[in-house]
Amino acid sequence: MPNLATERMTDFVRVLALCNSVQPEVSPDGTFRFKASNPDEEALVAAASEFGIVLVARDLDTVTIELGEGVREVYETLHVFPFSSERKRMSVLVRNRATREVRLYSKGSDDMILARLASAQAVTSDPANATPTSKRRSSFSGNLVPYGVSEVTLDHLEGFAREGLRTLCTAYKTVSDAEVTRFMQKLQVAKTMMRNRQEAVWRVYDEMENALTLLGVTAIEDRLQDGVPDTIQLLRDAGMGVWMLTGDKLTTAIQIAMSCCLISRNPEEELHAVVGQDIHELEASLVHNLMKAKTRVANKEDVAVIVEGATLSVLFGHTDEMVESRWDFETWKKSWNKVVTRTNRFVRQTHRHISQTFGRTNTPVSPMVTSPVIGKFQNPEQLSMFVELILLAKSVVCCRVSPQQKGLCVSLLKDRGYMTLAIGDGANDVPMIQTAHVGIGIQGREGIQAARASDYAVGQFRFLARLLLVHGRQSYRRTAFVAQYIIFKSLFIGFIQVLYGFVSGYSGTSFFNSFSLTIYNGVLTSFPVYFYVFDKDVSDEAAFMYPSLYQESQKGMYLTRSSFFWWIVRSIYQASIALWVPLIMFNHHIPPDGVPLDRDSISMVSFTACVFIQTFTMVVESTSINILNHIMIWGSLLLYFIMLLGVGVLIPSLDYFYMMGRMYKDPAFWMILLAIVVMAMMPVISAKHYQTNFEPMLSDSVRYLDSGRNMSDEDRRHWRRGRTKAESDKAKQKHRTPSRRNSLHHGTIISPQPFTSGNVQEEEARSLLSRSSGDDEDYYDYTNSEEL
Repeated sequence: MPNLATERMTDFVRVLALCNSVQPEVSPDGTFRFKASNPDEEALVAAASEFGIVLVARDLDTVTIELGEGVREVYETLHVFPFSSERKRMSVLVRNRATREVRLYSKGSDDMILARLASAQAVTSDPANATPTSKRRSSFSGNLVPYGVSEVTLDHLEGFAREGLRTLCTAYKTVSDAEVTRFMQKLQVAKTMMRNRQEAVWRVYDEMENALTLLGVTAIEDRLQDGVPDTIQLLRDAGMGVWMLTGDKLTTAIQIAMSCCLISRNPEEELHAVVGQDIHELEASLVHNLMKAKTRVANKEDVAVIVEGATLSVLFGHTDEMVESRWDFETWKKSWNKVVTRTNRFVRQTHRHISQTFGRTNTPVSPMVTSPVIGKFQNPEQLSMFVELILLAKSVVCCRVSPQQKGLCVSLLKDRGYMTLAIGDGANDVPMIQTAHVGIGIQGREGIQAARASDYAVGQFRFLARLLLVHGRQSYRRTAFVAQYIIFKSLFIGFIQVLYGFVSGYSGTSFFNSFSLTIYNGVLTSFPVYFYVFDKDVSDEAAFMYPSLYQESQKGMYLTRSSFFWWIVRSIYQASIALWVPLIMFNHHIPPDGVPLDRDSISMVSFTACVFIQTFTMVVESTSINILNHIMIWGSLLLYFIMLLGVGVLIPSLDYFYMMGRMYKDPAFWMILLAIVVMAMMPVISAKHYQTNFEPMLSDSVRYLDSGRNMSDEDRRHWRRGRTKAESDKAKQKHRTPSRRNSLHHGTIISPQPFTSGNVQEEEARSLLSRSSGDDEDYYDYTNSEEL
């Protein structure tokens, strides 16, 4: 009699080699290499080869595997049931060419495979471990598990998930020729349907993928990239809320969240479950958890809220049965409307009482969401309560979500006016990447679909810190300045023309000649603006050491109504100085050659002052000037004088033919020009000095430290490394422990890092160096991430 356990073990490894889309290749040394679009499939096929069953060939119609010692099995591929994020499983229908036996091999998530097992089976050779009851509820997924599933199997699944491993279940069933014929006929009819073709095909697949026999479970370790926990911590310190959207199960997601330091290692006290199999339970649970969450928030305690998939199905008004048929949807909708009508009054009254009692707060809470189905938002009352909870959240984790559901989760915040950024590395992340305001794709082993659909592509997740905290912040700051400066310099020259209208009796005469106006915006004031792209207020190291600098960008502190109004006031004041001072001073002035000055001569004095004012404005507003900035700023000023001298001599038809030569010889020209520039710029410099020293922004204080003034060489070296000397000494005694997983998981809304106003003395600025990431955390050197 054959050994049943040995056959099951062989089938378990056989399904790993057959049920996939991997293409084998023979290397020059005779060994097989495997290529797949999914690294998980490649890992499973490689594992099968280690156990002696090697995938040696695959084409459109056949699959060949080798079972050691040259024994090969050839299978005819009758049909492939492709994997999809909605089905969460893959199957192949194959016929053994030697025995003519037809089998269906399947692999997929535990909730999908276990729900499709036969009503009774013996998974292991130890029947004592089988569950004695007809059905039991699994503690890891909330699904009903059929009779006969071994406790050992369930323990393995839970154990793998607790370790943060990605689990799959494998199963098979023997199919008769008559069943194959009926399946092919139904599949052909489904593929020719004009409406709901995909749903019809999936229903045919479901009919075949039932009464399966469980073979075993697999677990794959997906290691975390370097710097992921530190990057997430930096983003949280920068005031960003981080959401995790994953297809992994709840237990795995919790383990990942802990490995990323998103929740504590002992989360039992902070975890709270929102449950509800119907609308009554859901409303009561939401009200109860909102009350508990606000209580914990008032006590400055973290809270994590867990919502199971069945509860979210009720919340979002979308169930699997609703997709099956229109009649089921209408029946469910009528029943739901009756329930809502009876409970709306209670929910509104209770919710109003909670709001009045506890009020609104911004202290973080952490909801964790496990959602197999997120559909159209059909329950506005309950959805509003749920949104209130997640907006109070410290972080959100959505588990078992499909690509479309990831996009809906992003829309949940995007539609309410929140700025969103989505980052992913696989094709299943494309919907959320395209839905978010900014989409970032990671180029990795998952393929390039995410990178091709994104706005920006990076090589590793840790580069996100540099992309946001350095490039993103500096880009916003530069854009805000350039936008206001361009308007300022246009208003500046325009207000001079407007004010001159009062002098000319509104005759419409232009104070400046047309050539001067042409070169003002096109040549003289444009090149310094182009090279403002190199301006940096703080170094990259300081941006990583003080991620709270990013909150200045989040709050739009560089482009506000007050800042824009200040530029307008500057333009009016400086235009008045540039016009009235030369008109008054040169009114009765006689040059050395004895020829009185005309309007064109006085206008060139004013225009020259405008060029000087714009030049010094760029100098004052720039926080760092490199050699290129110097060339463009001072080069534009030098170019102005060269152009006036050269053009004025070579083109006699111009209004100021030989005019500037006369003006340059007059000492009064240079004295009045100096007076105009000083009078125009002194209030601006004084205001900037007062703001920097008495009402500084955080960037002003950090820039003071970053300049290294009054620092010893040793302190400056530690500062450039992004830590204090005490932190550096402590880090030398520690070693870095690598993380295990590579997913995003918990989010945080961090309040801005406070800093006091007043005169920033050296001691106060130096005290900012005391900020560190904690005694139990090591520092990851992001400053060497030059790939971006």
